[in-house]
Amino acid sequence: MLAFLLICTLIYFSAFFYFLGKNQVPLKKGFTFLSSRKNKNHINYKNCKHELFSADDFIYKRYAEQNTNINRCNLYPVIPVNFESIFIFNCLQMWLIDKRLHWYIGFEVSMGAFIKTDSSLPQEIQDQAFWAYNNKRVDFLLVNCFGTPKLVIEYHGSGHNLSRDAEDRMKIKRAILYKAAIPLFEISYTMSKNEIIYWLNQFYKEHIKSDERG
Repeated sequence: MLAFLLICTLIYFSAFFYFLGKNQVPLKKGFTFLSSRKNKNHINYKNCKHELFSADDFIYKRYAEQNTNINRCNLYPVIPVNFESIFIFNCLQMWLIDKRLHWYIGFEVSMGAFIKTDSSLPQEIQDQAFWAYNNKRVDFLLVNCFGTPKLVIEYHGSGHNLSRDAEDRMKIKRAILYKAAIPLFEISYTMSKNEIIYWLNQFYKEHIKSDERG
């Protein structure tokens, strides 16, 4: 009788640890958590020993790690642009006020946020074009009160030419904005405030419709 109970106990614990090993997902620092087998939406996570586990558990793990990393560090706000760009920002702000344009200035804007591909083309071509410009950013984007892109400003600061591929990257941006029919104004760090305002006024005369003027 005792031998029978021992055998049953061994079978029970063997099954228990087998189930535990099949359903746990290893975390950092030796912690584990159980994944639910009820959810059939399984995904492959290369860093885990087990190929299959719940998508809900994966999301929980990811955000739990992000929350832990944030809590371990002190955060503080900084100026999102350098001091040279602040000068350009102030010039643009003064120009908009002077022209009574109800436009708004965005900076460091991803091109994928305000340029889309032609939906009539095959999806593969759209995707390839989108990924070619999505991660590129413009220094300043001016939009009207409806959010329509009206003008892109690229500022070539004193360190612009330090990168060997700076001009190649700029050529791609020019081509993208040209195809999207969005005007581009390039400002060099050698330009004075009066020169910047002069060329902005030229743009105003050539591109701004009368119904948009203040």
